Amino acid sequence: MKNIKTLLLITTLLFLSSCKSTMGELVKNLEDAAKRVHEKNNPQKKINYNQLTKTELKNIFSNKPYVKGKPETSWPRVAVTVLKSPSSHKTPSAYMKNSNITACYDLEAVLWSNAKTSKKYQFGWCFRNDVVYEIPFYQVLGNSTRTINILFDPYLEKINTGKKRTTGPNMPKTVLPNDIRHQAFIDMSGHNINEAMIGSIMYQMGFDWLENQDRRLWFVKFNGIDGVSH
Repeated sequence: MKNIKTLLLITTLLFLSSCKSTMGELVKNLEDAAKRVHEKNNPQKKINYNQLTKTELKNIFSNKPYVKGKPETSWPRVAVTVLKSPSSHKTPSAYMKNSNITACYDLEAVLWSNAKTSKKYQFGWCFRNDVVYEIPFYQVLGNSTRTINILFDPYLEKINTGKKRTTGPNMPKTVLPNDIRHQAFIDMSGHNINEAMIGSIMYQMGFDWLENQDRRLWFVKFNGIDGVSH
């Protein structure tokens, strides 16, 4: 019996040795397949776009408060255009941590250091990679009056472009476009991906959306409205 067991062991070792290359290939294929499945299920681990937080726009407004009556504090200014929006931008589950939401945006921002000096940035924003948790997004759209507030600062009243929205250097009258088509597209009732994106970008730039006098950041347009039939 002992000899038989020894013979079986030797035979097994010889077989495995002869199949070493085949077994190695099999293991490698299994590892590659597992890696592909992991990347598919965890897209936030794979970032191949420029992030706002990797640009000069990060915290651009931090420690630079706008002071009413002091025009020199109205710089820098940032005009953001949403070039492309995800089809699922109205999904109402944007606050779920570890969510499977893969919504992404393409954006362009023009940073104005003064009336004659500007720099353009293009970046992406994906919910799973870039959302900022534990901040009151509902204040950005839901309970906030930032989208309709008039300007009380004489300087801003004088220089703003009113309803006309441009990439600068002067800001329009409202932070967000509040025409009927944009209100329908953005869904200003709140609790959607747009709200999470807007709030996260404001937070990442160091912009306080509750400071009603500050108009240094504005969204020019969501290009997605051009493809919506109203």
